[in-house]
Amino acid sequence: NRIDEEFVSIREHSCKSVTLITGISLLFGDFFVPLQLMKRASYIFLIVLMLAACGGWRDGQRLLDRADSLLYGQPDSALRLLDSITEDDQERMSEAQLMRYHLLRADAQNKCFVPFTTDSVMKEVAHYYERKGTPNEQMRAYYLLGRAYYDMGETPMALKYFHEAADCADTTQTDCDLRVLGRVHGQMAHLLLQQDVLLDALAEFKYSAMCFSMIGDTISCLAERNLMSNVYDKLGYPDSAIANSKRVRDTFLDYGQKALAANAMGSVIEIMIRQGNLEEAKKAMDSYETETNVFDENHHVKKGREIYLYTKSLYYLATGRVDSAIFYSRDLLTHAKTFNHLECGYSGLAQAYRHTSYGDSAVKYSLLAYAYNDSCHRKKITDNYQRYISFYNYSKQHQLAEFHAKEAANLRSYVLLSALVFTIILSFLLLLFWKKRKETETIRERLSSAYSDLEALQLNYDKSLLGKKKLPDSSFSKDEEISVVSDQIANLQIAYQQLESAYATMKEEKEFQIYILETMLGEMHEAAINKSISEAPIVTELIQSANANNRSMSVEQWNRLKETIDTLCPKLRCIIEKKYPDISIIELQIVYLTRAFFKSGQAMVLIGTSGKSAFSMRKDRLLFRLFGLKDGGAVLFNHIIENLE
Repeated sequence: NRIDEEFVSIREHSCKSVTLITGISLLFGDFFVPLQLMKRASYIFLIVLMLAACGGWRDGQRLLDRADSLLYGQPDSALRLLDSITEDDQERMSEAQLMRYHLLRADAQNKCFVPFTTDSVMKEVAHYYERKGTPNEQMRAYYLLGRAYYDMGETPMALKYFHEAADCADTTQTDCDLRVLGRVHGQMAHLLLQQDVLLDALAEFKYSAMCFSMIGDTISCLAERNLMSNVYDKLGYPDSAIANSKRVRDTFLDYGQKALAANAMGSVIEIMIRQGNLEEAKKAMDSYETETNVFDENHHVKKGREIYLYTKSLYYLATGRVDSAIFYSRDLLTHAKTFNHLECGYSGLAQAYRHTSYGDSAVKYSLLAYAYNDSCHRKKITDNYQRYISFYNYSKQHQLAEFHAKEAANLRSYVLLSALVFTIILSFLLLLFWKKRKETETIRERLSSAYSDLEALQLNYDKSLLGKKKLPDSSFSKDEEISVVSDQIANLQIAYQQLESAYATMKEEKEFQIYILETMLGEMHEAAINKSISEAPIVTELIQSANANNRSMSVEQWNRLKETIDTLCPKLRCIIEKKYPDISIIELQIVYLTRAFFKSGQAMVLIGTSGKSAFSMRKDRLLFRLFGLKDGGAVLFNHIIENLE
């Protein structure tokens, strides 16, 4: 009702203001506009103003300002106020008002824990404020876009836009929205903590707490600092974790926040039990149970705090009260919601029964705890694998994004330049080939002429011999005959030398042409082989299967891949049969998948293995067995196999 009354008051105020202005203009129009033409123009303007007043959205900006003021203190009221705006009112909004409306509504939705289901609206809002917004508006839009991707399970995109939001903040200005900046760094810290990037997560928590401290939001600052205790514990500094939570607790108590102080120590109770500090652990447990109401009136643990039962079980086990430890472990199994709850429950029972005479029960629950620990481990590996498929480099995310943007912008230029260079080289080779061909034809004509002259000389010589036989009493003397024959022999020798020189020249030119053609043919042949392998149907099918993270390739798919590689690269099969005849099927599949240009992650999916170190060791073994190389690793192995032809 309060929101509806406020909405009506804004409309009434708008109509009253415009009506007052219209009345004053009509009463005193003759004094200000004596000319008839100007008077008509003023009347037309007043009519337009009245029509605009009847729309009722001229002061709609006040409604958006009111919703913005309610966001931090009463986000649910702000969301209801924004939802009360009808589609007709949205159609009358300007572009700036509509974008601000979507921004405020997304912020209210985020604060009310309403998950985002789409990114389309926030992408449009972020694009608008990127062009026309202030640094604070840009930071807020990118932060909410990152929150949308986080709710949709797109962790890499969420982290990317959180980085974009942080980069938009201008901390040198006094009006920088440090509250939103603190939320941005807090979200990045949570994402990094999920990925076990602990040092970066710790730095982000500190930066977030500093932002809240600078604007005087002590509660949010202490909450961020308390989250650092979990990071300290994972880094192997339990004393630092306890000391950090104690400082936060004491500060909360100074401000009279007993519930928050008790909750701050709740995160380190298990650490104190682990260190044997049972007295302080008991005080923290009593305060936690009293101030935070972890149990309801029926002594049942509240939803979302089931894991605290495991902490109580550990405490009672440490104090020797085995029955109580068993009770709380069984109670945890009753309220278990996840694999982690089941693992902790069975682990608590196994530890408790080790202190009793029921050894078989201890063994039974140990096996169950081990089984659920394995399930948790597999689930964690699966989740991490899904995240790491397309995960970005955290610290250099915006640099990588800029690099890829420039790479995409210049790709077309590179392709055109490469095509131009290839065309020039090909034209040069064709011109050289044509020139050499002309020279070869010229040499061939010279040789033909030389052969013709030689045949003519031989014919004349034969005729001379025949005439000599028929005319024994010739007028030529013996000396003259010998001279003529000697001259003919000399001419023949000169002709043979010319023929031999021309043949050597032609042979050299032909060998040069053959070398050029063989070089071109070799490059074209290698490129054709690689293209045929990349475009083979079985290779395309396996790439899609690997990218979709489906099951490993079937026997029929493996046989098709082997047949394709053997057909296009017979040299590979010959090397394997000669160098490594007893190769295993997995190693053979690694070689063939590498020749088909599959990445290591894709090959591991298709083979059905998840051990990266074992996969690299297999490549080292293959490098040594096939090529006799001990150094170089997987990179050298991939390079040799992919360029084998």
